[in-house]
This record gives sequence, C-alpha cells and structure tokens, in this order.
Amino acid sequence: MTTQDKQQWPLTQPRSIQRPSLPSNRAFVVQFRADANPKQQCFTGRIEHVRSGLTTTFESVEALRAFIAQVLPSSPSLPQSRHAKKGEQLMRTHTAER
Repeated sequence: MTTQDKQQWPLTQPRSIQRPSLPSNRAFVVQFRADANPKQQCFTGRIEHVRSGLTTTFESVEALRAFIAQVLPSSPSLPQSRHAKKGEQLMRTHTAER
C-alpha cells in the first residue's frame, strides 16, 4: 500500500476515541417499591447512578427527575473524590425531602 492509498481511506477516529451513544456515566438503575402505582401517579422507590454509586430514595416523579438532573451535569467531568462529596450533598438533599 502506497502513501497515496492510505490517504484515500476514510479518516475516522479509532473506536477507543469515539464517544459512545450510551455512555456509562449517564446510566441509572431505578427500582420501584412494591406499592408504587404509576397509573395513580404514585412513584416511590430508589435510584442509583451506576458510575458513581450515588443513591437516593424518591416518593415522586419530580424527586426522581431532580436527582437525575443534579447528577448528570456533574458526572462527565468531576474527579471521583469531588464526585463523592457532591453525592453526599445530593443524598442529604433528597432524604430531607421525604
């Protein structure tokens, strides 16, 4: 293969550099309590951010969404030690709402 042939290949980033469409820092596990009933707007359970291990309980869809909204902006760039401190604050905030 000549130098000219190499330049004709499509230039793409190696797979290890490409951003995944479903990054793990945006993954959550949501567990609903046995008595949760979404048809009656009864959302109760527990949510965990997979990458950081941050967790909280929720008793409304608003609290569930608030936890996700607070965790997502911080998850891509915060180092683990600062992330843990942020998580402690999140858990206290959401526990106090219950």
